[in-house]
Amino acid sequence: MRLDSVKIKAVIGLVIMISSIIAMYWWEQTGRADIMFSEVFVVKKDFYKGDTFHIKYIEKVKVLPSNIIENSLKIRDLKKFEGRKIGQFIPKGNQITEAMILKKNDIQKENSSIFKIKNNWIENMSSSIRKGDIVDILDSETQEFLGKFKIAYVKDQDQCEVTSDEGIIEDNILKRKTNSAVIDSIEIISTLEEYKKLENRIKENQGKFLVVQRGEI
Repeated sequence: MRLDSVKIKAVIGLVIMISSIIAMYWWEQTGRADIMFSEVFVVKKDFYKGDTFHIKYIEKVKVLPSNIIENSLKIRDLKKFEGRKIGQFIPKGNQITEAMILKKNDIQKENSSIFKIKNNWIENMSSSIRKGDIVDILDSETQEFLGKFKIAYVKDQDQCEVTSDEGIIEDNILKRKTNSAVIDSIEIISTLEEYKKLENRIKENQGKFLVVQRGEI
């Protein structure tokens, strides 16, 4: 009986030792990561502005909770954005958020491009105009409506983009703060035909434009 008891204790001890080894191996291999890290999605390649978002270029990795960026895309979001255009450069290995993907109505219309409205074409324009605003362009003398356009860029004399000092995008026009620089010109999204009409108006009439914001006040 005493021998059997010794054997049982030895077996129990061996089981405990093996279990401890297995538990330690599990902790080092997966347990630590499962408990201390969270899963996020990152891009497997560099994405450039205008690239198309595809799920096949996304992979799942584990990071510390402190390294998760706000509004990082979740698994439920991926299919929703399949086929959308990327709105900014995203380096390989970076997490991706909804703000980095263009909304459907932000995608340029077919056959459109970005064209510059020169400083000497503009009679009057608000200093609060920002990228993404919708504007009406009118003849400054007759107030004839010449078209509605989306602003692609707002540039200063050095062709740097003009933003608010804080870099915050504010939809309410009256809440926009001081400019980072004085606005020199704007660039609009339009078709070549639409732009040529504006250009010809300047050349033929020697007039200028009123650039009128549409937006929340």
